[in-house]
Amino acid sequence: MSREIKQRIISIMPLYLSKECPAYSELIKAIEDIPDDKFYQVINDPLLYINQRIHYLLDEILFFINQHYPIPHEQGLQLDRFINEIKTICIDLIKNNETMKNDIVRLENRIECLENHIECLENDRIETKKRRAIAELLTPFVKEIRTMMINQHVPDCYYSKSIINACLLRSQGQSISWEIADFNRDNRQTNFDINIFNNFELIIKHQTDSLRLNYDTLLEFLLDKMDRNEAKHDTVKKILRHNAHGNTSFNEYLSSIGISDAFDMNQKLCLENLYRNHFVAHYHTI
Repeated sequence: MSREIKQRIISIMPLYLSKECPAYSELIKAIEDIPDDKFYQVINDPLLYINQRIHYLLDEILFFINQHYPIPHEQGLQLDRFINEIKTICIDLIKNNETMKNDIVRLENRIECLENHIECLENDRIETKKRRAIAELLTPFVKEIRTMMINQHVPDCYYSKSIINACLLRSQGQSISWEIADFNRDNRQTNFDINIFNNFELIIKHQTDSLRLNYDTLLEFLLDKMDRNEAKHDTVKKILRHNAHGNTSFNEYLSSIGISDAFDMNQKLCLENLYRNHFVAHYHTI
């Protein structure tokens, strides 16, 4: 194989150097004297890069042409220029292709970031609508709770986030000591009274039992309502307008504003009962 490589190199020497040139014979002898192991090392090195493979392939083409179709010196020089131009074009194409690949990767990364950002914005939009719907639907129910608290001499301060949290935790069999501490810190003039707390809890449970609501779900909704401003928004008008057209299902209203899938079935049942039994009647009396 090494001898074959040597012969190929010698065969194309006339393309670069005239045989009449005094240095021609010396150059041929110098090539003949190169140890075979040097050629063996070259031909067994892996062609790691595309441009190396292109150089190798085009050189093979040049060897093949010269071997089968002896070319005069002038034509050989011209062919060599063509081959070099082809090499340059191919390498430029490879570089441009690599640059384009890098640009595509950067664009794909930016698109992924934008998609994630859009998904976050969409989730925020749905969560905002969800919380707004909960807060507005619970308003008449909360007013009824407060009325019952007054009738049963439960101080208004017990309708607070710490007490609602305490109700939820106790329902789940957990300690409420931190919630009691929070209540006492927020109401320094009124110490926590377990009997009053029990009365407040009974008021909530009475309402959930009478409406066949899930107790924990309702408490979570009340906490959601406390997390946002209770001021009325345009959503109330949309609900009333929806009901005025004969659409009495709250789930249909949720579908109309595109957030029907934001609630699980248990939450939908709770909201539907509140909507039918409290919300509509309350706002139609205003």
